[in-house]
Amino acid sequence: MGSDITPDFGKVLSYGDSAGGYLAIQSGLMRPDFVKAVVAAYPMTYIDSAWYTVASTGKNPNGSPEVPKEVFEQHVKDTPEGKIVTGAFPPERFPLTMSILQSGGFSGLGKDDSLFPARVLEKLSGKENMPFLFTFHGTEDRAVPCGETQKFVGKWVEKFGKASVVGKFLEGEDHGFDGETKLEDGWLQEGLIPVTKAWLS
Repeated sequence: MGSDITPDFGKVLSYGDSAGGYLAIQSGLMRPDFVKAVVAAYPMTYIDSAWYTVASTGKNPNGSPEVPKEVFEQHVKDTPEGKIVTGAFPPERFPLTMSILQSGGFSGLGKDDSLFPARVLEKLSGKENMPFLFTFHGTEDRAVPCGETQKFVGKWVEKFGKASVVGKFLEGEDHGFDGETKLEDGWLQEGLIPVTKAWLS
């Protein structure tokens, strides 16, 4: 606001990490006419998998403690109807995240296929003009399974070919590993160069 910069809506790139990576991919899948390229860092893709929908111990991203499901249930009960939260400073809502993940609460998303990136991708014909996808993930991610991103990239390749995506999987890295990454790092450039070309085309 107050800026004289005018956005160019003909050149839109969608970026996000973790849950934001889910949103970035969804943006590209749902509006390929609008989004030219997607960068998704350790994204959530198969959110109907057991990791998200089955309660279990051992899901402890960044060494987080076990958080009972009652934490989330109480939060829902205490939230006034119609109240919408549009932002919060971490780690303010982290206990809610852990409560949902550890209790398998993502099963509550229902059956609307449009909410699930892998299902949306599966329904595409492969003839659509899709945005370029660059995604990366650490193989030792304790918050979002790396194998699911690898599977998603494979399905993307099946639909749209190898030239439509770059997937980088960094050995031994955990969730959020890219905080120390430099723009000049080779693996990052391998994704950003084609992303930039698609974005600015």
